[in-house]
Amino acid sequence: MISLFDCLLNLLNDPAYLNSFKPAVEARTHLTQLQNDKLLLSEQVVYDTLTKCYDDQKQEFRGDLKRFYTTTKNTVSVSPLRQGHDKPIWDIVVSPKLSHIKLKKDGSRKKTKNAIQ
Repeated sequence: MISLFDCLLNLLNDPAYLNSFKPAVEARTHLTQLQNDKLLLSEQVVYDTLTKCYDDQKQEFRGDLKRFYTTTKNTVSVSPLRQGHDKPIWDIVVSPKLSHIKLKKDGSRKKTKNAIQ
């Protein structure tokens, strides 16, 4: 088991790739604490760590997806029969018209004339 910790720590200490990568630094810290029996693990700590990792990955994926679409997908095909007749997405997309809705005390709703810009 100790050799596994040493191997992982050596990989995480690689100066060319992971030495300054934040998740690798955190993993190194946790592995060192675990190796020295100083890491307190409870169900809540494990749950919080996994939730944080999931949220971080989700945010990173969203950012990657936005960058991908804004850099590579800025046009859309207008006709599948005529190749090369693409239009910018912003020329095709129509923003929906939104209006405020007033909620009355009895639970009913009334659409106001105030449009959301």
